[in-house]
Amino acid sequence: MFSRSLHIPCIVVALFCGAVSAHAVSPAPEPSLFNPSGTVSAAAAELGVSQLQAGALTNAHRLAAGLPLKAPHRRASRTNAARRTTPSNTPSSNNAQGYIQARDITTGDPKGYLSAVYNEFGQATLTTDFSEALVVSIDLTVSGPISIQTVNGPYASYPFLGAVNGFASTSSIFGTSSYNYAYIGATIETDIGAPAVAAANAFSTIVGQAVDVASGIWYFDSITKYISVQWINPDLSAPVTHLGYSQAAGESHHIQATSA
Repeated sequence: MFSRSLHIPCIVVALFCGAVSAHAVSPAPEPSLFNPSGTVSAAAAELGVSQLQAGALTNAHRLAAGLPLKAPHRRASRTNAARRTTPSNTPSSNNAQGYIQARDITTGDPKGYLSAVYNEFGQATLTTDFSEALVVSIDLTVSGPISIQTVNGPYASYPFLGAVNGFASTSSIFGTSSYNYAYIGATIETDIGAPAVAAANAFSTIVGQAVDVASGIWYFDSITKYISVQWINPDLSAPVTHLGYSQAAGESHHIQATSA
């Protein structure tokens, strides 16, 4: 576990996304609800076990839960043991585990950590309790686009922190001409730096609504340890994207993206 937290450089209000436009445009009507109204509850069998629970499962239980099998433990022979004394040409993994801290973009004040407890829609939340922080795995030596894998997330079947196109979005095209938005939530892995695609995610499992997702939206600065985000539109355009946090009345905490 690395000692320093990774930082989201944002004011914790909303994750805005707006493309530079050469002329004024009228945005589409702003959605009245960012999440479905009422309560939802998915069967435990549909959501599966948490990542920590999955780590303790046998392969038989993993098969029953629809999870990939654990790699077999091979007993080393004397020959293999001798070979290990020779330096390998394959570099060791630089991935380290840590936490993501949100800070006010104006004051730099910490606002909390991404939480290992998601809301009822499978969307990321913030916590000020360090013991409840989400643990993530990142290669600290690489600056540029990345995916962020979670370690202690609530759903072993969705082990990546990705953007989930919003419930009220009319498309996955972000820009100044619409109020389309996305949440940060639990997803499977998608291509880095690519548009959102139809893929499995916790929100769709819970609500029963298929939405596009993208896990390869993150950009990591290995010097500052700051994380930013870049949404990619279907036409491969890259609108200016900002992270933020919304605590809308009547809704659970969620991180979202919308046009500026």
